[in-house]
Amino acid sequence: MRNEDLAYFLINNEISVEEGMELTQQSLELDPGNLGFLWTKDSGYYKLGDLEKSLQLLLEVDLNYPYFNNNLKQQIQVVEQALVIPEAWFEPLQKLGYTTIKKIKEVEDILLK
Repeated sequence: MRNEDLAYFLINNEISVEEGMELTQQSLELDPGNLGFLWTKDSGYYKLGDLEKSLQLLLEVDLNYPYFNNNLKQQIQVVEQALVIPEAWFEPLQKLGYTTIKKIKEVEDILLK
């Protein structure tokens, strides 16, 4: 299995998001403009609850690759909403496949402090 495939698997299945992020970074060092790697990195930031980095990365991708993905604008809106209104997290996150309520609640707790 290639680094980027393993990274995607680890992050999206929430097995080891941190390890997946390390593998994604290694892949990006070899191919900095790879949109798949950037998308995986965004998923990692999001699942770790680092919404500011997630949003920054999404906006950079949108600026540099405006035709990348139809879901990009939707993901930007979800992250923006989560930064402003933590209660709005649950339904959009679940629709996008982020089902770990524990992670959502941890980030919500941080934002509400």
